[in-house]
Amino acid sequence: MKLLTNPETAEFFKDKDFIAKLQLLQTNPMQAMQEAKKDPRLAKVFEVLMGEMKGKPGMPGGPGGMPGRPGGMPGGMGGGMPGGMGGMPG
Repeated sequence: MKLLTNPETAEFFKDKDFIAKLQLLQTNPMQAMQEAKKDPRLAKVFEVLMGEMKGKPGMPGGPGGMPGRPGGMPGGMGGGMPGGMGGMPG
């Protein structure tokens, strides 16, 4: 794991409370995001991880994650629902 070798984050892993917060990311991501607002170490880990993900070539689909669709959802726009801007068909 690159976080263990990153000079900005390696020291964090000596703290058992921090490790518990990091494990919370797997079980309850929304709560982990709330914890990141309170704990600058967790926020730094998110920053490092996101930087790694942006730098990796060949991630499928680009920013949205769906192959060939920049918005991430079928239909294109980042609004959310297939075929539109996130609302109900008119």
